[in-house]
Amino acid sequence: MNKYLSIALISSFLFANPIDTAFKQGTYKGSFAIHYERYNFKNAQDSGFGMYSVGLNFKSKKENNIQLNLGFRANDRFYELYNGDYDNTTKAILSTANLTFFGNNFNIVLGRKKEVLQWIHGYQEEIKLNMKPTANTNLEVLHTYRHARANNHAPLKQFKQINGNDGLNVITLEAKSGNIKGQVYFYNAPDLANWYGTTINIQQNSCSLKAVYSKSNELTNKPNGSYFNIEGSYSADPASLTLGYIQTDKNGGLSSMTIARNVYDNMNPLEEGNHIFEKDAKTVYASSTLNVNDKLSFTINLGHIKFQDKKANEIDFYTDYAFNDNFSAELCLDKYSSDISTDDSTAIKTQINYKF
Repeated sequence: MNKYLSIALISSFLFANPIDTAFKQGTYKGSFAIHYERYNFKNAQDSGFGMYSVGLNFKSKKENNIQLNLGFRANDRFYELYNGDYDNTTKAILSTANLTFFGNNFNIVLGRKKEVLQWIHGYQEEIKLNMKPTANTNLEVLHTYRHARANNHAPLKQFKQINGNDGLNVITLEAKSGNIKGQVYFYNAPDLANWYGTTINIQQNSCSLKAVYSKSNELTNKPNGSYFNIEGSYSADPASLTLGYIQTDKNGGLSSMTIARNVYDNMNPLEEGNHIFEKDAKTVYASSTLNVNDKLSFTINLGHIKFQDKKANEIDFYTDYAFNDNFSAELCLDKYSSDISTDDSTAIKTQINYKF
């Protein structure tokens, strides 16, 4: 399957169902954001940019068990500290464009969709089967062949191939029993590698525990990679505390498991987290959040990273304020220090966001 088939399927839906009716009975959502960030480096050139982002999403009414989903985002810069700090190559992208077919205890997605899986994060061009064999289990079978980045705080990245023309095949099985939820997954990147792993989540009242293990079996001359993460959390309103540990393979790091762009977005617990995923990296981190009220919260992250006989430390501070259900603002301050002197930096990031 390729992008032309996706376009053909969506076009057939629009022509089979009058466009005006489909749009009138569908739902629209959107957002507007202004984002600014500035890095001050101790032994390298500073960088920074300011940008705005507009996102629009449409979901049609389900007709004959078929639903159309569309999503568009446009980003552009209004400030750049130095030329090249913001890649303005792509200013707009159709990030979501899929048809979802609904059956009895299953659905099939064809087209572009955002995914948040263990090693797949961001917008994918895909074919996906999602089904519930039983009330407490869920099975996903996915083939993705291109991916993109489309968020409100970074330059857009157009869809590009994953693993050449071969793409990536994924099987994920999730099961839940009481307060325990487990997941096993297998990824196949033809002629490149196979990845497999498991995630276990345990929730007991105010406490939770998560354990993740992933390993790659490389089909080339690269060394195999692995990832281990254990994390515990405790919440007692109005505060919460999280402690965690991450370790990568001594010889291969993550190896080919970094194939999918944005992998770090949902695997990195720190704002920067440089070197967390390098060979023989060991990271200890902590995070604490204080919810002052329904509008204001403060969060602090601490991280210590040991990698290849070197070390790094990071501290992040966040303030989030919700003016109302639609309008919010956030501020991030972070400091990163490392045995690699060109990494040493302080940064400020701020964003206002309006949803409609």
